[in-house]
Amino acid sequence: MDPELTAAELVLAIRACCDDPKYWLTVVASLVKEGSLKPMPTTRRGTGHRRRFSPTEARIAAVLFELKAMGLHHVQIGHVSQILRNGLEDMPGFRERWEAAADGKPMPIFIMPATPTANRGFGSDELPWVQVDSDSYFRGAKGLFKLELASIFKEIELPKLEETET
Repeated sequence: MDPELTAAELVLAIRACCDDPKYWLTVVASLVKEGSLKPMPTTRRGTGHRRRFSPTEARIAAVLFELKAMGLHHVQIGHVSQILRNGLEDMPGFRERWEAAADGKPMPIFIMPATPTANRGFGSDELPWVQVDSDSYFRGAKGLFKLELASIFKEIELPKLEETET
């Protein structure tokens, strides 16, 4: 069984860019409200204090936090979240490479906002470009964000579940 993290545990697990935990807790709440971050399904409605996140969602959150720290607009962050989620759900090759990055194998992704103003806070409803491994498509582009997933995932400290007898 995979570990489940509360919002506070999520922020502590991704401490690389979370210098102010209270701020990042509000970021988590806002990403959940916008649908960019998805807690595990639950039948209990409430205030969100009992939201739980899977390890995959923690890795998605780490990427989104990194983009937020780089200054990418929240609309674009939402689009990147959806692109990552689609890749994880619909493309087995992407899922395999994502898991390999979690194990330390290099996997760069390149993100180009839809408009140059998107990373200055004005936003856009156009989708950003996301490409894995090669920035050849973006040569000379301004506003390009490059992330190395293995280095981001390396910084995450997910709790280890003890083996229990059943």
